Amino acid sequence: MAVAAGLALALGAGGTAEAAPRTTRVGSGEYLMAIVFEHDYFRGAYLELWAELCSPSTHLQYFRLPPSWNDKASSIRVRRGCDVYAFEHSDMNGGRLHVGSDQAYLGVWNDRISSFTVQYP
Repeated sequence: MAVAAGLALALGAGGTAEAAPRTTRVGSGEYLMAIVFEHDYFRGAYLELWAELCSPSTHLQYFRLPPSWNDKASSIRVRRGCDVYAFEHSDMNGGRLHVGSDQAYLGVWNDRISSFTVQYP
């Protein structure tokens, strides 16, 4: 848990939250897989995606965003060794965006994401 807290501190977050809570944790695993930020360049409120470690034996891990986070993601940091897929709608529906590394701005996907999956590449 201390390692995860250190990762969260190292990744950091600045700015102020507007509609979304400052920090929200989603998932039940032991590893911080990604941090989704409300604003571009890793600023504002953030959502931590926790899961089991990505490995060839780990199955797809799915995250539905809390209602306060629907269509709010603007940047994301990704744990090395994992692939994150962002979906336009809940339950892995709609368009899909592959995020294999940190993205300071999600471009046309800004404020369009409703669910995520984390999996081994």
